[in-house]
Amino acid sequence: QYRTMLDQLIASGDMPPTVGVFIWPGDVHAPERSTGVRRNRSYEYDGVSDNYVRFLTEEILPYVAKTFNLKLSTSGNDRCIAGASSGGIAAFNAAWLRPDEFSRVYACSGSFTAFRAGNEFPTLVRKWKKFII
Repeated sequence: QYRTMLDQLIASGDMPPTVGVFIWPGDVHAPERSTGVRRNRSYEYDGVSDNYVRFLTEEILPYVAKTFNLKLSTSGNDRCIAGASSGGIAAFNAAWLRPDEFSRVYACSGSFTAFRAGNEFPTLVRKWKKFII
C-alpha cells in the first residue's frame, strides 16, 4: 500500500522522486513451544541509544544504494524517517540523535514508555536547548 501511495504522489507531481526503504524488525523464534516469538530489534527500536540510527546510516542505506545503484542524498533535510509504536520511538530517536541524517520525522503512537528507557524523552526534550535546523 505504501508503494502505491508513493507512486501516485510522485506521478502526480505532488512529491519529488523518492526512495522508500521499509524495514520490518523480524522475529526471533521461541526456543520452546510454550513461549512466543519476540521482535528481533527491540533494543535498537525501543532504546534511546544510537544503535538504530547507526544501523540505518552505516548498514541499510549504503546497502540499498549499492544494491540498486542509487546515489542517495546524504542531507538530513532530504530524508524523512517514520514509524509506528516501537518504530515511532525509533524514528524519533534517530532524528533526535542525528538531525543531520534525518531532520524530518513522523512518529505515530511511539512507545515512549519505560520499556527501554523511552520514558526519558519527555524530560530530555524539556531540558534540551532550542535549535533551528
